[in-house]
Order: sequence, then structure tokens, then C-alpha cells
Amino acid sequence: MEGPPLEVLKSSSPVKHSTFWLFMGLAVLVGLLTGGLVLYLHRRKRHIPTDDPIKALEPDKKLSVSNSNTIFLFGDFQIFDRDGADITKLFTPLLKELFLLLLVNSVKNGRGLYAEKLDEILWFGRSEQSVRNNRSVNMAKLKSILESIEHCQLLKEAGYWKLEFDYDFWYVDYHSYLDLIQAKEKLDEQHIRLLFELAQRGNFLSNHNYEWLDQFKAEISNEVIDVFLIYAHSAKAHNPEFLIQIANFVFNFDQVSEEAMIIKCRALSSLGKHSLAKKAFDVFIKDYRLIYNEDFNKNFNEII
Repeated sequence: MEGPPLEVLKSSSPVKHSTFWLFMGLAVLVGLLTGGLVLYLHRRKRHIPTDDPIKALEPDKKLSVSNSNTIFLFGDFQIFDRDGADITKLFTPLLKELFLLLLVNSVKNGRGLYAEKLDEILWFGRSEQSVRNNRSVNMAKLKSILESIEHCQLLKEAGYWKLEFDYDFWYVDYHSYLDLIQAKEKLDEQHIRLLFELAQRGNFLSNHNYEWLDQFKAEISNEVIDVFLIYAHSAKAHNPEFLIQIANFVFNFDQVSEEAMIIKCRALSSLGKHSLAKKAFDVFIKDYRLIYNEDFNKNFNEII
């Protein structure tokens, strides 16, 4: 009676064995195909610009996790190579201005700066021969520095000099700033905090006073204030302590910003800190009087 079952077991064993290896082979094949697809999409994604600039920034991470391949333009100008070494000292005063002039314009408009405009800014009043010699020498020096740091090129295209960075390898705070600022109406608290972190290093190129830079500085100051105030007035702003930080930051750019004062006083009041709110108002009206030589036209109760 036990004979037939044994025969069944004996005959079914190789079937199960081959089926097992068939499924294993299919699993490996699916895994390889899936891995290849993920890798392809990842590489493709890195080279296709997103339609939503704020999606390019991860809100749960700091803007720069290390100084490797990093350029800071907010606060003091600093540039770090791939090993995190500060190479700012390699730039002489003229090379620094040349680099910053090309960098700011390249990041801002993607084209760089027209050659004749570059000559006019840096070597105005010199003979054509002198300009040509100075440009040639300093461009060669700049190229030499850039060749040592990789993933950055000095190019001339259609009469424009420009710097081209591979942002997969480089962090440039001004580039990240522009990504954020383009979507100012859509920013949530996480992205506002990224902008806050970025700008906390200081005003844009704060220790540099080139005449050509004034326009950029004014534009950035106005944009930062506008973005923070737009957010502070939006329905997304519900953290009074963060609103106080925003107001204080705006005061760094405009110490008599009425909007910042109102935001700060109301946020302090909502936290039950009424005496601090009144003190903030008193400081504001004192500064207002000193700057405009007239009294502010509202009292504390009107703005709360």
C-alpha cells in the first residue's frame, strides 16, 4: 500500500526542484531589470531641469552638508575645493573681481557677461592693447585655478564670457537662492527655513563694494524681504516663534519695516509676551523718528 505514494513523491521531486530554480532565475532577472531602470531614471533625472524649482531642494536637509566643492557668496566670499580646502586666497584682488563678475552673471542669466562689458568694467580707460593683454593674462590665471578644482569651466560663447558649473558636484549658495526665489508664492515653512539658513551667513558679498555689484545687492535685499513678508502674511505661517525670527531678519535689511514690526508685535502678543511686544514697538517708533524726523502715525493698540 505504501508503494504508489513513494513513486509519486519520487517523480514529483525533480519537478519541484526545477520549478524552484525557474522562479529563482525569474526573480534575479526582475531584480536586474528593476535596478537598471532605477539607475537609468536616476541618471536621467540629474540632467533634466525640474519645472518646479523648489523640488530641486530637499527641505529636510541643510543647503550645504559640507564645504566640499562649495562657493559662498552670502556673507564673506569663500570657495572650497573637492577636499574642502579653502582656496579663496588663490584669488588676487583683480582675479577675485573677475571671477565674481563672471560667476554672478553666469548664475543669474546663464549667458555670463558680454566681452565688451567685461572690458569696460575692469579696464575702463585703458588702450585696446592694454585691455587685450590684461584680459589674456588674467583669463589664463583664472583658467589655471579652475582646472585644479574640476567640474567648472571658463567658456566664451557668442561673445559672452561665462562660468559653467556642474551642480551635481558643486554647491553655489546664489544658485540655490535663485531656485528658491523663483517659487516665492509656493514656499512653505521648510523652504523658508532653507532660505533663512542661506541668508543668515550675511548680506550678499557683504565685504565687497564693486560698483557693478550694487544692483545685485539691492535686488537680492528686496527679494529676500518680499519673500519673507509674503510668507508671513500667508495662511501657511502659523508658528509665532518663527515669525519673530523672520521679522528680526527683515530688520537686518530694513530697520523701520512697518510690516516686520507688526508681524513681530502680533507674534509676541500671541505668545502672551505683551511687554516684549510693547518694547519692540517702542524700539521701532524710536528708530522711525530718528530716520524720518517725524513720529510714527499709529499707536501700539492699533497695530495689535
